Amino acid sequence: MELSFKKRANCGERIYSYYDKDMHQAILQKVDEIATTLLKTPIGEEIGLYNGSAGIALFLFYYARFKDSTAIHQHASEILDQIFEQVEATPQPPFSHCSGIAGIGWLLDHLCKHGFIEANTEELLSDIDEYLYDVALSELNHGNFDFLHGAMGIVFYFVKRNRPDYLSHLIKALENIAIRDGNQAKWESVIRHEEGIRGFNISLSHGSSSIALVLCKVLQILPEEEAVLKLLHSATTYILNQEIPVEQYGSFFPNFSIESQPELSKTRLAWCYGDLGVGLAIHQSGMTLQKQAWVDKGMEVLLHAANRRGLVENRVQDAGICHGYP
Repeated sequence: MELSFKKRANCGERIYSYYDKDMHQAILQKVDEIATTLLKTPIGEEIGLYNGSAGIALFLFYYARFKDSTAIHQHASEILDQIFEQVEATPQPPFSHCSGIAGIGWLLDHLCKHGFIEANTEELLSDIDEYLYDVALSELNHGNFDFLHGAMGIVFYFVKRNRPDYLSHLIKALENIAIRDGNQAKWESVIRHEEGIRGFNISLSHGSSSIALVLCKVLQILPEEEAVLKLLHSATTYILNQEIPVEQYGSFFPNFSIESQPELSKTRLAWCYGDLGVGLAIHQSGMTLQKQAWVDKGMEVLLHAANRRGLVENRVQDAGICHGYP
């Protein structure tokens, strides 16, 4: 097996990889197959960053840069134009980071900042900003803090937009719906939609881990905001208190909080639920709050996850970023 250390400079960012050459070629072939499929995919009704044409456009912009292809770049630009045409033609487009205009606004800002397109984002996104702020405030007042489908995805968008005015008000609304338990903060939501069961979710996709990570980002914009610092500390403290014996269960954390699960079990290896997201939240909270014990705990969780092997026993069932192998 021949190994080497390679720098890829033609992708816009420096990407270093320690790789096996055969594996490297297999990965490139698979990326080409994905691109071929996406280039043939018609634009449908789903326009989202995670579930539709915005995500396809993001992939194709990077693929065009990787291949140095003007034609693929043009195709991605045409998809972007069609997305905005659909948004303008829809009286009330979806708002979320996952499937709506918060994700599309994030995409436009990202593409401009990384030199894929040239656009006046202030002009294009100013009306969207006002609309999304009103939506996020309403969603928080109704308890919908969800990152993918609720307010926290919009808060993340406003971090990217560098809007301290909106962020300050939205964090206050988030604080108002927090349930205090000593030095902990937690947020209640529906955790089993089929039965309508409510509880406390600690995942990255829908729970406290996403709140902690977004608060870390908010503190980049509002570094002296004492309320945000305290809320991050309280949220992460609650997450840490959900740790279960890894020797017994095979993972450090359950899907939901201990108080919300009648039976504890090993979590799958995925972005959305389990140790990957929770460990990242703990690590980043420790870095932000300069708490070395939290940094170390987060790293311990992530290193353990990195050494989990076997697709079946870790319930890796597909190839998607959210649920699967990547």
